[in-house]
Amino acid sequence: MSDDKSLEKLYKLSANPFSQRANPDAPIVGRKAEQAAWTKIIDDTTGQRGSSLNFVVGDYGLGKSHSLYHIKKYCDEKDDVACVFLKLMMEDPIKNFGLDFPRRVFKYLPKPVTDRLARARATGIRREHLVHFNVLAKYAARVSPFHEIITGGTYSAAEVKRARPILVPKTAEVMFEYLTVLLVMMHEVGLKTLVLCVDESEYIFSQLNEKKAALVFNAIRALYDLPDTPNLGLGYSIANIVFFFAISTAGAAALERFEKVEKGHGGPIQPLLSRRGFTISLSFLSKAETRALVTEYLHINRTTGRREANPLIPYDDGFVDYLHALTQGHPRHIIERCDYVLVDGLRERVALLTKAYAKRVFEQRGLTT
Repeated sequence: MSDDKSLEKLYKLSANPFSQRANPDAPIVGRKAEQAAWTKIIDDTTGQRGSSLNFVVGDYGLGKSHSLYHIKKYCDEKDDVACVFLKLMMEDPIKNFGLDFPRRVFKYLPKPVTDRLARARATGIRREHLVHFNVLAKYAARVSPFHEIITGGTYSAAEVKRARPILVPKTAEVMFEYLTVLLVMMHEVGLKTLVLCVDESEYIFSQLNEKKAALVFNAIRALYDLPDTPNLGLGYSIANIVFFFAISTAGAAALERFEKVEKGHGGPIQPLLSRRGFTISLSFLSKAETRALVTEYLHINRTTGRREANPLIPYDDGFVDYLHALTQGHPRHIIERCDYVLVDGLRERVALLTKAYAKRVFEQRGLTT
């Protein structure tokens, strides 16, 4: 396709730019209410004393990951917020969740954040935590073995011995001490809030028995309460934590089942969910929202990543209406079907995407239902 001069002339492209999956950093379309909701949550909670626990709920393909990417993008544009994007996996360990989850936060803190932390002073640090501060200052400067010790990397016993005095975080309790000092350091350098965008949360929430649930939910509740724990003796000079858990509808239903079961005998879920702030529910797109998504998607040049003034292949209203009727406004299905039509349209040098053409492409691929 790349050497087809007629395609270059017709579409001003030398290759098919829609051969890959949609870019998660692509503009958000059809989610104005949801975007306004998470923007308000971040703006209202930045620099506050307490934490905020929020959920982004939706079925597969409705844009949970895409929403988290844009939450992070919004946070990254703010000078007083640090944001970490985490993706949970089925193979993630549950037994040491209180140790492993904070460790991953340290691992994925953006470099601009750690660069600022490396310049932090020990203001407000209790004497017993000064060793933690010194370790984290070297972690932030990526000095070995301190960075590896905090993030769970590879280091030797000899390296730890040479780095003494140091308390290696091998338990959740010690890791929480390090996280506490991190929040103090953040506040000292002007980072008032730590936002945690946690994707694929159903891998944790929907596959737990009662014993494992206690480990996970107690750890998350302890993290939530960390900035407001009275025995820290840190006053108000500590960054707060804002959680955004992306979870499937099935995962959210599992949480509700756990909560109902606990009503009779108590447990870890009710205390955690009582701290819940907002739930942002992602629904299917309306016809107007579908039109906006198709318009945006067909104007983006995948080769350059820029939005073109004209669509790469022109299309008519019937094409958009057919896509909405076929997909019922499911964002992932809209994007996938646009890809198929564009690939064949480029190959066949069509001048206009229509319902009839799209229907033929989908019938050939078994995608008409």
